[in-house]
Amino acid sequence: MRASRFEHTSRFPVPVGTLWKAHMRPGALRRLTPWPLGLESIEEGRGVADGSVVRFRVGQPGFRQEWTVVHSGVRPRVSFVDTALASPFRYWVHQHLFCDVTRATSELRDVVHFVPPRWLPGASGRFLVRLALRVLFTWRHRVTRGLVRESDAGPAALARLQRDLAHCASW
Repeated sequence: MRASRFEHTSRFPVPVGTLWKAHMRPGALRRLTPWPLGLESIEEGRGVADGSVVRFRVGQPGFRQEWTVVHSGVRPRVSFVDTALASPFRYWVHQHLFCDVTRATSELRDVVHFVPPRWLPGASGRFLVRLALRVLFTWRHRVTRGLVRESDAGPAALARLQRDLAHCASW
């Protein structure tokens, strides 16, 4: 089966270095994953570095899925790739692309190539995955916007943002 492609792009009012640093912080995957997905880290690897392997579970009890992902193609302030070695998807490659637009503006483009799980076949499976990805990446880019806006404001502002996100998780 041929892989489908999903793309989500946003601009941020910060230099590309600030955007890159937000993704390189320890715990970035946890912060960028919506709380209802129930992310559980199993192995964090060596951060975003070529060959670093990350293992985690997502989902709620009774429907938890384990993922093993390897980072590759790491080009600081430009891009990196996550390739699923094990996941519910038959194929999953996620490119993270960082671009300078101006000296004070950057762009983040997430491109995902995927083949849906066997239990989501055909056009309906591709439609449902694209819908889920649209929700996921809208969330991620919104959280990223908050992280980069707060990153230059110091530890107190970051603590406020984390407290606000935790409050949302309690709804």
